[in-house]
Amino acid sequence: MHSKRPNSPPFGLFACDFDGTLLGSDHQVSERDRRALECLRTKGVLVVVATGRSLFSFRRAVVQELPVDWLVFSSGAGIAQWPVCEVVHAVHLTCEETASIGAHLELLNAPYCVHDTIPNNHRFSYQLGRDSADLRRRIELYAPFSRPLSADRLEKEATQVIVHLEEHEAEAGCLALREHFEDLGVIRTTSPLDHCSTWVEIFPRGVSKSSGLRWLCEHLNVAPARTGAVGNDYNDLDMLEWVAHPFVVSNAAAPLRARFQVVRSHDSGGVAEAVERWLESL
Repeated sequence: MHSKRPNSPPFGLFACDFDGTLLGSDHQVSERDRRALECLRTKGVLVVVATGRSLFSFRRAVVQELPVDWLVFSSGAGIAQWPVCEVVHAVHLTCEETASIGAHLELLNAPYCVHDTIPNNHRFSYQLGRDSADLRRRIELYAPFSRPLSADRLEKEATQVIVHLEEHEAEAGCLALREHFEDLGVIRTTSPLDHCSTWVEIFPRGVSKSSGLRWLCEHLNVAPARTGAVGNDYNDLDMLEWVAHPFVVSNAAAPLRARFQVVRSHDSGGVAEAVERWLESL
């Protein structure tokens, strides 16, 4: 059972990324990190997991009870109460935006996926384009939820479009997509499958983990000065820039370690250390 929350305004909000941050290499949340999040809740802090995973994927990955209040999922495209999984906020690409993205990616012969709207955005259509071992692995992993892209799919709303880039083309490819889709949200993240390929996620403009946290703070009356977060990858960057007290685990991407306070790794209680430091700073 989750501990009973105090009957008072939230003391603050603390967010943590999931893969590579809260989730260890053994695909478990350590008891040390779990206790740290539970401690936050007893102090009246809202605990948020901010993840690139869909709601379905996150639920499938969580095999133990988590002391979490809110889930910002799909990199901010959706927000849900946890553990009831009630979606309270969701955005999507319009039919015109989906069609425009698809047309450009077809010209590039890019491997990409078009995801259904929330809460079913674990289902996707794929276009192999030039071969991508990472995309093929993803199709195998989510075989019951994936299907080849049909022309009419590009005429419908979508939560996001994900472009698969090889490691050597990540920097230039991501920059080119950001320049072309300057009116949309373009977020870079490392593939959770092979941990070296890059996924470029294309969302409606303004979608990000920080937009999800901002929405929660506004609706739950949390002062931005009382926010903290810990992450590890490029899709955490805007979240780390937005909160008052940002941290990264020691296994984070090098550019993030150079900019933010570094705590222990995701396998050594990094979230717990970030929680301790955050509470000390308030």
